[in-house]
Amino acid sequence: MKAKIISLVTISLCISSFNVMAQSDEYYSSQSPNGGYYTSSTPKRHDTYHVKRHADNGRQKALQWRTMVPGSPIPPNAIVGGNENGQELYICHARYNGGMHPGKVVGENCDFGWGGNEIVTSQFEILSSNAEYDWVPAENGYIPRGAVIGGFENNGNPVFICQARFHGGMHPGKIVGQSCNISWGGKEVSKLRYNVLVM
Repeated sequence: MKAKIISLVTISLCISSFNVMAQSDEYYSSQSPNGGYYTSSTPKRHDTYHVKRHADNGRQKALQWRTMVPGSPIPPNAIVGGNENGQELYICHARYNGGMHPGKVVGENCDFGWGGNEIVTSQFEILSSNAEYDWVPAENGYIPRGAVIGGFENNGNPVFICQARFHGGMHPGKIVGQSCNISWGGKEVSKLRYNVLVM
């Protein structure tokens, strides 16, 4: 009986170790044969970009998604995902077509790209945290270690938060396939070079 309990504890510890390791791997986002997108669970070597580590003496707080309603102020610790015409663009996400899609706060709305269009909704959540974060340069679907998940596709696959330069601004969006997809001027715009939000 003791041997059986020890075996179960050992297996449990091994599974826990695997999960922690799997969460720290680097990923690439790819396009599936049926036209959808998925994020690989197999780490791939990438020597060009490195995650900048931040120490906070073990007091790092978890990211929080705060529900916003028209007229409510931006939380003081909301994460800035970019800027346009001198205005800061905060990171939001909203439900659409069975998924949760990250984008940017514009006025009292969350704007994000989907299906080639810019989707605008007043029902969304804004990302906030007291922890330190960084933006890591990447390209062609690369997702670095520590990347922040901003939502999911309708198939349940995670969507990571990115930002990309366009028309003189920096716009937050989501990694789809090999690019960072942002919304601008009523359309969804794909950029092969981008930055990824990491904690």
